[in-house]
Amino acid sequence: MMDQSRYWEDFVNEKLVQGGAVTGICLVSHQGVCLYSMGLLKDFEKTCDVKQILHLFNDSRKQKTSLLSVYVTGQGSLSFQVHQQTNCSLIATSAGSHIGLLMGNLPHGILACTYTHREPEIGRAKKQFEEVCRLLRS
Repeated sequence: MMDQSRYWEDFVNEKLVQGGAVTGICLVSHQGVCLYSMGLLKDFEKTCDVKQILHLFNDSRKQKTSLLSVYVTGQGSLSFQVHQQTNCSLIATSAGSHIGLLMGNLPHGILACTYTHREPEIGRAKKQFEEVCRLLRS
């Protein structure tokens, strides 16, 4: 029987990393535990306020977030301008729009991905991210 962490690694590599558009991945449980991180988000749990992330998709919250601070490996803490936010997803870009951030609210946690914010990576990253979220929700 395949180890679950190995299955997750294979899944992430096949669905997100191999496309080349995604540069960082983090999965945080709804209890605030960082379950997985790699790439530009590998230091996520050590440096990010996980509560900030969990509150993004809290149904009781009436106001949407316009600015989000996330630690990006090699860049430090970056401010991301939120461009689109729903009850299940978020799209943001860093100042200068050189790094994009996608977040998805999943049944057992929140998936965050960074990507290089330039064509054609933008479309490819969003498509890969949406497909992974769809698979994880099913």
